[in-house]
Amino acid sequence: MANMLSDSSHAYEFSVDDRFNKVYVHLDRYEFGNLIEDQSDVSELELVIDHEEPGEIWLHMSTKPPNEELMFILGTQNGKGAATWVYLEETNFDSETTSSSFKTHYGPLTISEQKQVLGYYIFTSGTHIEHLHADFDVTDPDDLELLSKYDFVYLISARFEEY
Repeated sequence: MANMLSDSSHAYEFSVDDRFNKVYVHLDRYEFGNLIEDQSDVSELELVIDHEEPGEIWLHMSTKPPNEELMFILGTQNGKGAATWVYLEETNFDSETTSSSFKTHYGPLTISEQKQVLGYYIFTSGTHIEHLHADFDVTDPDDLELLSKYDFVYLISARFEEY
């Protein structure tokens, strides 16, 4: 279940059975549809989880001042502990010629070893942003083709690991 905390902050609740022991929260950056492989600052957050207690994944995104600095705060918690991670990036986007959009997907998390996109942030020099659908899949060539329309896309996703 997703809860909107504000326009730029969201939390997802999850419960797992005893098959799962970890949750990973990813932030991946794409430029014109290509995953940036050298992402020393863009990576994943890992947390050992307890199947006996529910958990949460939360994400926050902000820009300061218009399009000059981008900040993501990602976190997760449950009975075994908590982990947070902050990603900052200076941007050179001209707010007069750049459109941006931050969206999250609502609905229950799928507890799976496959990545599930929770939200995304798009920067484009174009004027139209086509929002990603709720079951966007980074392994689907048609879905990846959509990313090539935009200058930069940050995908926030989660996956769960079985023992």
